[in-house]
Amino acid sequence: MNKSTVYIKCPECGKTALVEQLQGKYVCANCSFDYTKLKDDPRKLDEILIENLKNGQMGQLMALTIHRWITLMPYNESINYVKGLAINNGIKWAGDRKGCIWTLFEKIFFRKKSY
Repeated sequence: MNKSTVYIKCPECGKTALVEQLQGKYVCANCSFDYTKLKDDPRKLDEILIENLKNGQMGQLMALTIHRWITLMPYNESINYVKGLAINNGIKWAGDRKGCIWTLFEKIFFRKKSY
């Protein structure tokens, strides 16, 4: 049973595909690219994160998740790293002072209803 709901653009096949957890690895459901190998190639990992950061809040949320899974950094440290990566590459960070995930949470659960 697949537990992942993370979809990112795969660097191998170029498709936006589900990232599956399979035998202790994170792989592209489309082409089986092994994302866990990126732990040893931080420059390539940054390239993939930057590509996905450009896709607004959902892309940023997916980039945060992938970064955390691959690097195993503590949550706040991972957020600060990915946020810095976005800002340093001229990508508007979707979050405010509360962070991207909270902003997304607010939009989903506390959006103003228009009647």
